[in-house]
Amino acid sequence: MQLRKKWLKLISAALLTVLLSCLLSAVFWPEKTSQFIGYRFYTVLTDSMEPIIPTHSLVFSKRIDEDEPLQPDTIVTFHANRFGKDILLTHYFKKTQVKDGITYYRTQGASAKDYDNYETTRSDIIGKYMFHIPYLGKIFLFLKSPFGLLMYAELAVIFLINRVIRTRWEEKDKEIKEKEKALSEVKKQMQKRLSITKLTSFIDMNDTLHLHGTLTNYFPEAVSYIVAKLTFYDEQKHELFHEKWYLCGKEGILAKESKDFSYTHLHAKDIAHYHIAILSYKNMEDTQE
Repeated sequence: MQLRKKWLKLISAALLTVLLSCLLSAVFWPEKTSQFIGYRFYTVLTDSMEPIIPTHSLVFSKRIDEDEPLQPDTIVTFHANRFGKDILLTHYFKKTQVKDGITYYRTQGASAKDYDNYETTRSDIIGKYMFHIPYLGKIFLFLKSPFGLLMYAELAVIFLINRVIRTRWEEKDKEIKEKEKALSEVKKQMQKRLSITKLTSFIDMNDTLHLHGTLTNYFPEAVSYIVAKLTFYDEQKHELFHEKWYLCGKEGILAKESKDFSYTHLHAKDIAHYHIAILSYKNMEDTQE
C-alpha cells in the first residue's frame, strides 16, 4: 500500500511539473511551444471580434501548414504589423486578393464594416481559431507582468522553504523510526534474556492483591534495577490501572540466576487479569561505584 502511494505521489508530482512547464513555456516562449504541441493561445486585447470573442478572452488556435487551403469566413490567427510592431490578431478571413503578383489574404473583425488594412500573406497566418475561454486572458497578462515575475520568485522561495522543512521532517521521522526499531530490538532481547515464570496471584479477604513470580536472567552478565510495567484489567479486559515496579533493585541478579519477586496492591477486588512487561534494566558493572 505504501509503495502504491509512493508511486501515485511521484506520478502526480511529475504530471504537475509537466503542466507547469508547459504553462510557463506557453507564456514566455509561445512560438516554440506552439511548434511542439501544435496549438497556441494568447489574450485578446481589443474588442474587434466582439461579441464572438470578448476582450481579455484566452484564444486557442491550431497551427496549420502554409499549403492548407482556407475557406472564406474562417476565423484565423495571424501576424500583423501595427505601427511597426508585430502583433497577433484573430479575425475572419474573407477572401484573397492579388496585388503586384503577390497574393494577400483580406481579413476583417467581427464588428468592423471594412476589411483590415494589413497586407497579410499566407506565411503570416499561423493557425485556425478553435475556441476561447472568457476573461482567462487576464491571468496570462498578469503572469507576464513584473508582478507575475515577483509571484514566481515568491513561489520559488516558498517551494525551497517547504522542501527544507519536509527534508528535515523526513530526517527526523527516519531518526524516530530507527530509535523505535532499536528500542523494539532491546525489548525483544529483554523478553528473551529476562524471563518471568511461575506467576501466581490471589486476592485475600481484605481485597488485597498478592502477586508472586520468578525472574530468570539469561544475559551473560549480571543485571540490576530491572523495571517492569504492571497493567491490570477487569473482567471485560478494560484497563483499570498500571504502574512501574522494580522486580530487582540494586542487589541485582547474576547471570543464569533466578530470583523470586512479589507485588502487593490494596483495594484490588475488581482485578481479573494482569500483564507484566519489562521496560528497562542496568548492567551491574555500570551501577558499581
